[in-house]
Amino acid sequence: MSDMCTSSTLGQLRIDTDGHAATRDISFDGDASIALSTFVIIERRTLLRDCLARSIRSKATHVVSFPSVPDLIANAGGRRAALVVLSIENLSKQEIQRDLSSLRSIAPSTPVAIVAERGDLNDALDAIKMGAKGYISTSMGLDVALEAMQFVSAGGTYLPVECVLAAKQSSGKAAAGDSAGALTSRELAVIQAIRHGRSNKMIAYQLNMCESTVKVHVRHIMKKLRARNRTEVAIRAAEIVNFCD
Repeated sequence: MSDMCTSSTLGQLRIDTDGHAATRDISFDGDASIALSTFVIIERRTLLRDCLARSIRSKATHVVSFPSVPDLIANAGGRRAALVVLSIENLSKQEIQRDLSSLRSIAPSTPVAIVAERGDLNDALDAIKMGAKGYISTSMGLDVALEAMQFVSAGGTYLPVECVLAAKQSSGKAAAGDSAGALTSRELAVIQAIRHGRSNKMIAYQLNMCESTVKVHVRHIMKKLRARNRTEVAIRAAEIVNFCD
């Protein structure tokens, strides 16, 4: 890959191919189709910010990144994008609430997905209550995280499955039962494929695993979700990703 950076113009926005703003006068709404495919990353740590930008670029046409919400506000002027991905590592609850409030004030129609190292139920629910539309744990696989971001950008609300199951159990609405264990990132990837109607053979090819391994994952998923067949798995998964109470 060439080290040379090129730039593209989005209305008044110039973005280099590494996802950084090339000018300070940023406008996401110069072209509606571009605005709807732009993901904004907010991560203080440079290495992680760049890695996240490169990973997300496989799912979004344009990616811009900033070290903080104030930097985004100074450069973007509150213009529209498809999704804001906000890393909250080392932020206090008050700082998270402040950042989410600031994002709502400048771009109320743009959904925000939180990225956190802890997949804690209370933290996830607090983030949703404060206005986030997604809570993504760094313990999940990249493919699942990207699918979750796409889901949130399309208008959905996402919580990790283990958080949802714990919430349903604690509220008396457990659809997966008291004995359900947390789903692994690999199982989540299999669930996503099942929701898209893919066969075990197709899933094995997509996830680079043996078909027999896929069958084992499907059995574990059905047990954890108390689903009798693949259709029920898809239904339960749809309930899980839309659960936000």
